[in-house]
Order: sequence, then C-alpha cells, then structure tokens
Amino acid sequence: MARPAHVDVVSAVQNWDGQVRDNFDLVFETPYPIPVYDDFASLPTAGEYENCLAAIVDEDRMVYSNGTAWVYLPLRRADAVADLSITMPSDSPADADALRDDLVSNALAEIETKINDLLAELREAEIIDT
Repeated sequence: MARPAHVDVVSAVQNWDGQVRDNFDLVFETPYPIPVYDDFASLPTAGEYENCLAAIVDEDRMVYSNGTAWVYLPLRRADAVADLSITMPSDSPADADALRDDLVSNALAEIETKINDLLAELREAEIIDT
C-alpha cells in the first residue's frame, strides 16, 4: 500500500481550507501505512521517532517509540482468549447441602482454574506482569 500523498497548502490562495481538510482526511479517514522492519535490531533510534509506530516482521509484533526506547504493543490474539465457560450447578439440588457441595467441588474449583488460565495467558502475552 502506498503512503497517502500529502497535499501542499498554498497560503493566500482561495480554497486553502479544502487543502487542509484533504490532509486531515488522509490521516484520519484512510488506512495509514506503518513502516515495516525485518527485526528489532533494524529499528531506527527510538529518540528520533517519539510517538511513532513500527511493525517487526520476524516477531509479528508492533512497537511504538516512547522517545527513549521502542516498546512492544500488547498482543491481542484470538488463541490467547481462555474458555471461560463453567459447568453450572444442578437445576434441582436435593437440598442446600447438596447445592453447597456441588458449588464447592465443581463450580468454584472450575472458576479458580479458569481465572488462573486467563491470568497465565495475560502474562504470556505480556499484558500483565508475572
């Protein structure tokens, strides 16, 4: 995809506001290409590109410059989303004790496992710290 062409604004010319609008349309209403680099080592100096994005091919990741370093953007992958469905307790437990036993032995343990699985996925994707 080619980078959108910037429209030079000529001052003191009628309809200059249309040229400014066209430039804003390029930035805010069309896809904007992001520079692609083969690997992290190929990135330019982060200090020269503060608040800029770049893509890294060999890691299939995006980074942005905070002005001093390139920082990885958090991943959001479909395969990182944990299955959060749980087995529901019986619709008609014999009594309160049976319901409690069903909750303690099944549902609560399953919820704990699902939460731990989700936390592990978030840590692996570097969205939260270990």
